[in-house]
Amino acid sequence: MELISRARAQEKEIMQLREQIALASIRDSQLLNEKYTLEKRFSELRMALDEKQSEVITSASNELARRKGDLEVNLNLLNELKVAEDEKHIFTTSMLGILAECGAMPHVTNASALTNSIKHLHDQLQLKIRTSHARLAEVNSMIGNNSRNGFVEKEIPGDGPGIEGFQIIGDAKPGCKLLGCGFPVRGTSLCMFQWVRHYPDGTRQYIEGATNPDYIVTADDVDKLIAVECIPMDDQGRQGDIVRIFANDQNKITCDEEMQDEIDNYIAKGQAAFTVFILLDSSENWEPATLILRRSGFQVKDERKQDAVISEKFSKDLLIKIPSGLSAQFVLTCSNGSSYPFSTSNDIRKRDALVLTMRIFQSKALDEKRKGKA
Repeated sequence: MELISRARAQEKEIMQLREQIALASIRDSQLLNEKYTLEKRFSELRMALDEKQSEVITSASNELARRKGDLEVNLNLLNELKVAEDEKHIFTTSMLGILAECGAMPHVTNASALTNSIKHLHDQLQLKIRTSHARLAEVNSMIGNNSRNGFVEKEIPGDGPGIEGFQIIGDAKPGCKLLGCGFPVRGTSLCMFQWVRHYPDGTRQYIEGATNPDYIVTADDVDKLIAVECIPMDDQGRQGDIVRIFANDQNKITCDEEMQDEIDNYIAKGQAAFTVFILLDSSENWEPATLILRRSGFQVKDERKQDAVISEKFSKDLLIKIPSGLSAQFVLTCSNGSSYPFSTSNDIRKRDALVLTMRIFQSKALDEKRKGKA
């Protein structure tokens, strides 16, 4: 009986184990199905993610290409703008140089002021041309009338229009005014003046714009001779003999003693500083600045920003131009061709001392370079 009981218990236990194994198999199958489902879902999500990433990368690449194109366009525009700004600067500085030489420098450098100055200069030149043409036509008409009458009147020295006691009044020193004057005789009603600069090598130069009886001596005249020529004319357009007289008893123009001592002190110290005003391309007004001269070069500092506007060594390409007239201005053309108008307010004497000092420093620096090469 005991064996039968044990056998039944074992059978029952076997049945229970079989049921557990069947349940485990079912559970295992369910887990496998869930695993396959999850793997399929994960695969779908991965494909969707890859597709989305591909779209994002394509979109980013397109955006990058677009931005690169925009950047290239902007760079091209910046280059074109720089070229235009450079051309504007060259044009503006060239026009300012021309206006300064003709004594028509504007107070500001905006487009309106430049236009007005150029128009004013154009009107002045047109007036001079019309006056010259009218005078020439009058003279030609008189010559034609004389020719029709069977003779041509010749200029006889001392018989036509003239000027007597012709002289130059004034101190022939930089910054001073000279006046050519005399007594018109034999019907003289008009005198045409021209101031002339004579160089040590025997050549001479008609001073541009110096066609009035009065003339302001400048730094350009130092160590040279200056003279004034006068052609007297009468109402009939007849010209008399040209009259010429030299300033300073036909001696070279020199600085006054005080200015010469000032320049000598600068040269001895090897440096100098001048307060000036400068017209910059970025500004429409005269800006306060300091022009610093040294043996080897020069520097211009903006007084407001304390920045170096110009800084370079002396070279043969450096030019300093002085306009005619009462203007206390000068134009500095640097070695790179850029021009800068300067002003010493109304102090012509200070302008001339500055220009002479700068030219001496430049000359000495060039001499040192030549000695170094030798």
